[in-house]
Amino acid sequence: MAAFSPALEGCVVELRGLSSRAELNGQRGVCIGQTEDQRARGRLGVRLDDGNELSVAVSSVMSMLALEELPGRGFGAVARLPMRSGSLVVRERPVLLGHLGQAPDKGQYSALSAEKQQAIFELCDAYSEAEGKTLEGIVATNALPRGPEGAGETALCLLASRFNHSCAPNAEYLWVEELHVEEVRTVRDVSPGEELCVNYFG
Repeated sequence: MAAFSPALEGCVVELRGLSSRAELNGQRGVCIGQTEDQRARGRLGVRLDDGNELSVAVSSVMSMLALEELPGRGFGAVARLPMRSGSLVVRERPVLLGHLGQAPDKGQYSALSAEKQQAIFELCDAYSEAEGKTLEGIVATNALPRGPEGAGETALCLLASRFNHSCAPNAEYLWVEELHVEEVRTVRDVSPGEELCVNYFG
């Protein structure tokens, strides 16, 4: 992970090359993004399983996945590290919340940083026409269900939305209501280089 992308906020990363706290090398945690100060110093935040938060050099982490352009599939999530069945890959806070069939909340969108607004418009819009992508089309294409089944509540996530569909998936979506986060976990062992896919239909 040579440079930080806002689209990788929420991705699980592995700590590597720490000299002052070498006992943490090999541990995995969730990337929680960057403050302005961290950005200026080439650092980012990582939350470990025990809840402790660290500020580490961007060069000292390796993300579990990479977003790559895949032939005939657009962008997808590809494993960079070995993962066992049940491994946490993503724990992400949504950038937008909404309801099925309703227009996106423009107020929520306007309150986001310019970086996150740009990252939203890098997502697929299956409904785009000659005039280009729209926020409505992006949300309709990428929003995930949240809350109890049938409640009609949705969440737009920058990273979880990048996972492609497979009828034989190696990962699954999980909405965690207590934390208000979308998780992606593996459902079988995954090797580096494999595309991580979910079943869009449950």
